[in-house]
Amino acid sequence: MIQQLNTELKVVKEKMRKKEKWEARLKNVLETIKDEEEKLQHVQHQFEKEQKDVDRLESLSVASIFYALIGQKLEKLDKENQELIAARLKLQEATKTATDLKEESKELQEKLSTVANIETEYQSLLMRKEKLIHSQDPVLGQKLDALLELETDLHSNLKEHEEAIEAGEKASSSLEKALKSLDSAKGWSTFDMFGGGMISTAIKHSHINDSRDEIHHAQRALRHFQEELKDVEKANQSNFKISGLLTFVDYFFDGIIVDWFVHGHIQDSYEQTSKILNQVATTLSQLKEKYDEIKNNLSITERKRISLIENMG
Repeated sequence: MIQQLNTELKVVKEKMRKKEKWEARLKNVLETIKDEEEKLQHVQHQFEKEQKDVDRLESLSVASIFYALIGQKLEKLDKENQELIAARLKLQEATKTATDLKEESKELQEKLSTVANIETEYQSLLMRKEKLIHSQDPVLGQKLDALLELETDLHSNLKEHEEAIEAGEKASSSLEKALKSLDSAKGWSTFDMFGGGMISTAIKHSHINDSRDEIHHAQRALRHFQEELKDVEKANQSNFKISGLLTFVDYFFDGIIVDWFVHGHIQDSYEQTSKILNQVATTLSQLKEKYDEIKNNLSITERKRISLIENMG
């Protein structure tokens, strides 16, 4: 009977851990949605402003005539077009990010609905177990409780690391795809510079579109990895730290996309993405090392508890 109750408690405590995690995540997502909606409004306004600037220069306005007379119209229009492209890219990414976050919010709310009454279930199991222990061997019961509590905490910590490792591997895979796409675009861009013609230009733009999608996926994967790493830091009692990676997601898209598509710095974008991939690999290595350590401690604790039960009486 005790073993059955312990098994049920372990299952319920795992659900409680997930509920706490999902509630914290939902709170963060809702706050981020609010920030992203404000950002979206700002970016939309900027895009409309840049569009008006381009339209104004292309029309027969006083400004257009002035720049034409002094021979700077094409140069000015090119600058305004670059700013318009940058604004459009930021608007598209802000829209995608807002959509992603709203989908994540819906998924979290659905998950939370499955564990709405889990605390009541937990308290009920504790009361049943307490009665059973008092009726049998109170001293042994206290020892088993202490080991079970440690075992449950280690198991939860192990799960946090598993989830972080899984998210990190997805982020790593997304970054590798982004690098591959950037490399292809870089090659065709060089070929196009040396007079590749319409076909090479079309291929280059195809790679540009592919790379934009891959970089967006990488950004989303990094955001999820970031959240899992925060959970690991919260659950872990050691001095495990994440070197600079948590601050990267905030500027990842602007730093790569705008430099590349507006200013043509494809090599810079490639190097920046490669640097982040190395950071992810380093963090994954740290996570896996800590995972093995926790797993070993969990195994030792489980053996101690089983030994007490086997030697009872």
